[in-house]
Amino acid sequence: MRRSRALPALVAGAALLAPAPAAAQTTGDLPYLDAVDAWADGQSLGRLLPGAGERTRRARKPTARQRATLRFKRTAAVTRSSYEAVFARLAPGNDRTALFAEFERVTAIAHDGMRDLSGRWSPGNLADVSAYMQLSGYAAYSSRTSLPGRAVVAVQRAARTRMALDRRVRRLSDARAQEAAEMLELRTILRVSELNLGRIEGDAARVQAARAELRAWIRECFGLDLARVKLTRRGFVKR
Repeated sequence: MRRSRALPALVAGAALLAPAPAAAQTTGDLPYLDAVDAWADGQSLGRLLPGAGERTRRARKPTARQRATLRFKRTAAVTRSSYEAVFARLAPGNDRTALFAEFERVTAIAHDGMRDLSGRWSPGNLADVSAYMQLSGYAAYSSRTSLPGRAVVAVQRAARTRMALDRRVRRLSDARAQEAAEMLELRTILRVSELNLGRIEGDAARVQAARAELRAWIRECFGLDLARVKLTRRGFVKR
């Protein structure tokens, strides 16, 4: 069975975020964490995204037209607006250029990883971004370095089905879908990074706190409890 090689690239690569200058720090050694948390909290993504990638029985099948609504075109203007929203939550004296460059770097890691997964994945599909962040959170939380290809595709399929059937998602403008995707990417990457940095440093207290924060974030967005699911060829199922 083919195993995904891309998730470790995100889980490991995001953990190696270089420490920012002191002026750019927020909490601990990880730059911008508090600001991204505050930005995402203010958007209440959990009210928008329709549940997790858990497999359900007798799920309806969306039409091709409904699936097409999940795709959006990314623009530099929306990305800049997202980054500015984070920058506005930082203390005075931070480096805007450094912030934007770092966010570009870590999201590029995620996008490259998505394209290498089993199946066809696109950073311009909100369901694909959502599924990838669920998988990345699960891999980091469970200390997994690879995931079965069939399981990865099953999670993607479940996310596409749920989101395509949700009228709220279908009605999103490209700009709003992109903003939601960028929020998912940045906060999940930083949360995974915080967890892995704790593991690298052998800091048990930091690891425990980071696992709890990652679990809470994924549950808030998708209703997926990382501590109570397992990943199978059918996707996420409850333990």
